[in-house]
Amino acid sequence: HNLAGAREQYVKALKINPRDAVTTMQLAALLEMTKAPVTEIIDTYKKVLLLEPGRAEIYHNMGRVLQEAGNDKEEAKAMYELALDYEPRHVNSLNSLALILQYTGEFVEAHQHLQRAVRLAPDEHALHCNFASLLQSVRKEYDAAEFHYNAALSLKPDHLQTLCCYGSFLRAVRHDYSEAMRLLTQALEIAPDMSEVQRSVAAVKRDALEDNSFARPN
Repeated sequence: HNLAGAREQYVKALKINPRDAVTTMQLAALLEMTKAPVTEIIDTYKKVLLLEPGRAEIYHNMGRVLQEAGNDKEEAKAMYELALDYEPRHVNSLNSLALILQYTGEFVEAHQHLQRAVRLAPDEHALHCNFASLLQSVRKEYDAAEFHYNAALSLKPDHLQTLCCYGSFLRAVRHDYSEAMRLLTQALEIAPDMSEVQRSVAAVKRDALEDNSFARPN
């Protein structure tokens, strides 16, 4: 694909009709794809908002761009909150805001947002995985966490994040090393060079050996 050519065409079209929100949106998406400077991407999304005020999707995209660029999380958080002001049922913003709230230790609010997101979009596997992770690590609601890990895998059996998180859960919480190894081996087949998966597999082997040694009679 000639991305530079596509960008040139979008710019030409906007010179003819600068109030074309669809083309402006397409240009913003192209700028993201080509890793343009963050300020340029954000400015382009702001132009969309001038043409179509109150679009939750645009505020969410701006928050995601800021967050992925490593900017102050407060900036991204403000964008997600604006998205939800305009569209309280915007699932992507509920999820993204919840993850930031979890990072900043605002766990009650994070739980509320993720729970709402899962109820609004029960067929989104990533939401179940994120919710399960919060239920496990923060609230210690292990049965509920396992329910949502299983829901995520039933929707997408090869979801790498769920395979890793659920595998680690089975190792650390359930001590079910054989099932943990099965899931993590599957994850390793998907991402053989991913160090996090390699470490998780090693942890299962280590814990299984330690448990066996404790179980042996003197």
